[in-house]
Amino acid sequence: MKLHMLMMATLSALTLVACERAPAPESSPAPAAVTPTATAAPAAAAAVVASDAWSRATPPGAPVAGGYLTLRNQSATPDRLVAVESPASAHVEIHEMRMEAGVMKMRHLEQGLVLPPGEPVVLGPGGMHLMFIAPHAPFEEGKPVVATLVFEHAPRVEVHFAVRPMGVSAPDADSHAQHMH
Repeated sequence: MKLHMLMMATLSALTLVACERAPAPESSPAPAAVTPTATAAPAAAAAVVASDAWSRATPPGAPVAGGYLTLRNQSATPDRLVAVESPASAHVEIHEMRMEAGVMKMRHLEQGLVLPPGEPVVLGPGGMHLMFIAPHAPFEEGKPVVATLVFEHAPRVEVHFAVRPMGVSAPDADSHAQHMH
């Protein structure tokens, strides 16, 4: 019984660590590599741009890992991130964290994430994020994690998430405004 309770407490703590806000690091990471995987017309290929993709390193056996990035829909019409695929985990979900009645709650966005035209959508700790469920191996600092973003209208986009040390977070979105031009 005690072992079961200890395992449940450990699982809960690891889940919270994957989603918690952490202080900003002293330096910012290099922008993540992003590659459209579809061979579409040039305007369609750039319809959604991903930048600043990163994740935290995880301990061995971690049941989840968070994925963070900024998405910008460069088309004139709304789009939607509907799925994420990655060989790094059993599956990936799109999540949102929100305060409800004074309690932080996390929920899976089953219908995906709306991407308004021209506006950045930031996925970061403590808010909207990607959740890598059942990673096949620990996420190791310095070894990128690859995922493919699937949109309702735009072509698929391959993203390389930079893996940073445990306990760090991305700088405020405003400090990366120059990357969004």
